[in-house]
Amino acid sequence: ETLSLQLKDSMRGFRILKGDLCLVVPSASPIDGAVMLVEYHQHRFLRKVKKLDAMNVLLQSYDREYAGESCALPELNFVGRAVRVEFSL
Repeated sequence: ETLSLQLKDSMRGFRILKGDLCLVVPSASPIDGAVMLVEYHQHRFLRKVKKLDAMNVLLQSYDREYAGESCALPELNFVGRAVRVEFSL
């Protein structure tokens, strides 16, 4: 099973758009309910993390066009938790 990257504005429901600046605090393990910077196959992207069990998480975007995807923890690298977003008016 492969994770579709769905970059662009897949987090727009959280008011996070392409080009916004996010402050990320390092965290190597998943935090349930947090928006986290995730690395998968050398690509990094933000997703809301929901723990399913000890070995799987659901990575959720916040947009009608993109569905959440279940992933095994060994396939992912968690870079950190997003704690602040800055954008230009």
